[in-house]
Amino acid sequence: MSQLQANLPLPSGVEQFQELLHKDGAQLRQLRATQCARRRRSKYFASELFSDPGWDMLLELYAAELEQRRISTTGLSYAAGVPLTTGLRWIDVFIREGLIAKRCDPLDGRRVYIGLSVNGVAAMSAYFASEEKNVSAVR
Repeated sequence: MSQLQANLPLPSGVEQFQELLHKDGAQLRQLRATQCARRRRSKYFASELFSDPGWDMLLELYAAELEQRRISTTGLSYAAGVPLTTGLRWIDVFIREGLIAKRCDPLDGRRVYIGLSVNGVAAMSAYFASEEKNVSAVR
C-alpha cells in the first residue's frame, strides 16, 4: 500500500490487492516495458496518431502504486505528456468511473495527490495478469 493511503482505513478486500502489489515486481517490469514501448513509438510515427493520455495516466498511477510513491495532478499530467487542463479532464473522468481518488497532502492543503482507488488497482492488476498470461501463451 502506498504511503499516501497508509492513514486511511482499509476498504474490504484490499489485503488481496496488497499481495498483488508486492509480488516479485513482475507487473512493475511489464508496466515499465509497456511505457517505454509507447515512448519509442514516437521515434517512428507522429505522436498524434497514437494519442491516448488516459491510458498513459493510468499506467503512471499504477506504477506509482507499485513503487509506493505519491503523484500530484501536475506530475501525472507531465508523465502522460499532456497539458494540465487535459490531465484534469481525464482525472475527472476517472474519478467518475471510480478508478482513481484525489487525496489532500496532510502537510500542505494546497497540494492534491492522485492515486488509484481499490477498484483501479484491481482493474490494472487484472489487466497486467491477463497480459502476462496472453504473452506466455504466445511463446
